[in-house]
Amino acid sequence: MTDLAQTYRDEMTQLEAQLTPSDRAYFSDLRVYASARALWVSEIALNQALLSMMRDLLEAEAAGETAVQLFGDDPKAMADAVIGQLPRPRLRDTAALGLIVISLSWFFLLLSGGTATAAGMRLSMMAVVLTPLIEGGLIVAAFAVIRAATYPHSRWLATRYGAGLTIGTLVVVGLAALVAVYIGLPQVWSVLIPVPWNFVVIGGATLAFLIVEWRQHDRGNWPIMAIGGFLAGLALIEQAAAIRPLAIGAWCTWVVLGSLGVAVVLFVAWRHHQA
Repeated sequence: MTDLAQTYRDEMTQLEAQLTPSDRAYFSDLRVYASARALWVSEIALNQALLSMMRDLLEAEAAGETAVQLFGDDPKAMADAVIGQLPRPRLRDTAALGLIVISLSWFFLLLSGGTATAAGMRLSMMAVVLTPLIEGGLIVAAFAVIRAATYPHSRWLATRYGAGLTIGTLVVVGLAALVAVYIGLPQVWSVLIPVPWNFVVIGGATLAFLIVEWRQHDRGNWPIMAIGGFLAGLALIEQAAAIRPLAIGAWCTWVVLGSLGVAVVLFVAWRHHQA
């Protein structure tokens, strides 16, 4: 997500608290419907348009009008009208989104440790190709389900648990495919990252990942930061154990210490952010 789009979203969240309960519910529905169809439009333009509409609504409330009087009684129709007037995202923005998906896919593939050997880490290039394709397909499929659930054309998706179960099934299938890629593919078309460069690559990629996530200034990113840091610790332990096998007790000690270290760092960061 771009910084400007997040700025618009943050301002909308602040202004939303000033709306009356009925108008707040209306605008919340409007944002949900617009977001469900927002995959192929400019994120900045969408949030800018919604922010402008919220400002107009606040002015209308001061004059005694309601959201229904200003925008009509159907937030879905209004969302369709807004989406229809928005420009398509620039090729650069679309490419950036694809690059983010690919980078995250490769990062977590790297944290899977590949095949750890005494000589270094061996990665399957087939996994490098298939992983972003699987994860990108899951993202597109999830957005399609969300949109279909928002504008239901089937009784199943219109039910209370239909969309959740459908997305959950997609996630399970996707995870199964990723596990099959990680551990089921034979080591063909592979490359070796020798010692000590395997440690440098894992550590450097993890540091870059944490810096990028931290600069988003979004507390919602902290769980994935914690997961990334924890997996990085496990990957480094796995690489070290391939060179010099560790006893089970040592493995547990390192895992616990690594987990506590990540937890402490994130707690300090959270306290600093709250201050």
